[in-house]
Amino acid sequence: MKKLLKILRNWGKTFQLAPISYLLLAGLTGYVVWLISTKFMPFGSRDETHIAVIWGLLFAFIFSCYGLLFQINRSKKTTKHRWISLWLQTLALPIGYGIYRWFLFLINVWEESWSGFYQVQSMTAWGLLILGIFLLIGFLWRKREKGTWISWNIFLQSIWLGGLASLVLWIGISGSIFSIDKLFFEDLFQGRIYEYLAAVCFIFVNGTFILNYYNYSLEETIPKEEKSDFSLLPSKVRKIFGNYIFLPLTILYFLILFAYVIKIAITGIRPKEIVVYMGTGYFAFAILCYYFIYPEESSFFDKLKNCILISFFFVGGLMSYAIGVRINQYGLTMRRGIIMLIVICILLYPLLGLLFKNHRLGLLMYTIVWVFGIGIFGPVTIDQLALSSQLSRLNHLLAEENIKTPLGSWALSWLTGESVYQISEKISYIADNYLSAGMNQILEEKDICKEDFRRCSPYVKVYLGIDRNDIQYDFDRTPSRASEYLGFVSRDTIWESWLDIKGYSKIYDVSKSPFEVEYAGKTTTINSRELIIPHLDELLAISKKEGYKDYPPYEISTGNIKLLITRVYADKEYLEWIENEWTTGHTWSIDTMGGYLLVK
Repeated sequence: MKKLLKILRNWGKTFQLAPISYLLLAGLTGYVVWLISTKFMPFGSRDETHIAVIWGLLFAFIFSCYGLLFQINRSKKTTKHRWISLWLQTLALPIGYGIYRWFLFLINVWEESWSGFYQVQSMTAWGLLILGIFLLIGFLWRKREKGTWISWNIFLQSIWLGGLASLVLWIGISGSIFSIDKLFFEDLFQGRIYEYLAAVCFIFVNGTFILNYYNYSLEETIPKEEKSDFSLLPSKVRKIFGNYIFLPLTILYFLILFAYVIKIAITGIRPKEIVVYMGTGYFAFAILCYYFIYPEESSFFDKLKNCILISFFFVGGLMSYAIGVRINQYGLTMRRGIIMLIVICILLYPLLGLLFKNHRLGLLMYTIVWVFGIGIFGPVTIDQLALSSQLSRLNHLLAEENIKTPLGSWALSWLTGESVYQISEKISYIADNYLSAGMNQILEEKDICKEDFRRCSPYVKVYLGIDRNDIQYDFDRTPSRASEYLGFVSRDTIWESWLDIKGYSKIYDVSKSPFEVEYAGKTTTINSRELIIPHLDELLAISKKEGYKDYPPYEISTGNIKLLITRVYADKEYLEWIENEWTTGHTWSIDTMGGYLLVK
């Protein structure tokens, strides 16, 4: 109880150290509460501006925590440290605004020339931001590595305790409000109050708890003397997980990979691609094992830690061979590029760890952050290398067929055999991942994917006279089918308060079509998919004109029945190619649909 009161009293002290962090948390909480009040769920809304604001505030908050970390991860705190801390927190504000603008930029790029690499960049940015916390801690404790381990341990402990405390608080308060409401007021409180509480508990309370607990625990752990050493107290939980769970499983994992290498050496077979994922898993598992056994300071465990680092050379070499075979066969892709970055980390980290024994924990984060930072955001990215590799392979395949670029309309219609399939695969990858940026380098007609970038690959293959759906099964068959995609989504699918049933007596969910409808004393079977098919061409025209965005519900009224369509995903498949044009004949294939049927 005394410790709990001390932690609570420390809340104000932490606020003095990180005022901007607290204010950013308060701003994020208030914004989410406002979104809930306006019926816009922050992670369900299709309004990208709201999501961009949340991204910016959250990114700014995490970065502002760097200031607190800089100050409290020291035995001796000076005025200089205080000013640096405030400067880092202040710097979080323009950085957060920059992330907000960057997200809106990504949305605009996605709307016009989407590329999967932008998603990779955004995910990497978040990953580097989180890893930057551990990197900064390792940098501050670079002269005393035990401090790095203790600080990491307390930080991770603060996160799961903060989440647990927030959950308990939310359940407790929500349960109390629910009980009072049902027993005394009969539904006085609306259901949205529980969502408000969730926002406050899981954002503001959780965030401030993590900062406060981390500050308090580290203050209690750091020796008052600058040169005093840390004592890594034994923990039964850590010993059980490290010595008896992670360590045996890590050894078993390594033996499996070692046995597979022996199989490769005996049989001469090429390694399967799954090896790269198993190697990545081993690296992550072995790092966790190293983390848990780190406090063990006997000579046996010192040798064991060295063995773990040495094993990374073996696993990294196996992964290099496996991914090298795939790149040699099919060229570099963005996915293989990311695997290459992982392999570099696996090979580089143990080399640095063996050379600088007293900085192994910090070097782990340095290695990951720098390798992925340069590979994803550097002057030459893996995305650019992948595009160059695939274009080179495509040009090589075309040269084998005596075909020169740029390619005009129907340029590949005469191709037969397996070559057309290989060329189609390369074109599909470049078109789907790079759109006009890739296609403009090989096609006479520029910006062919600009009209509907989500269907870039089919458009390009229709333009060139090839269709993957056919050649995949029959290399000698002339392509005869193309399709267009319809995606119609109403914003009102999120909230049903818009639904006006005045004048109607019954409502049905059309996603369960067909279904029986009762009206005028009769029972009739209705298939809503048949009702919507005559209107799909109109919906497709709307989607082409306005792009993929939220629409009002599409209404179809027939007598006593009104059909409100809120969601349709369908393919329009053309039937035949005649004299360089698709015939007007087509069929519609509905994937999914949703909405409501109102009956008078």
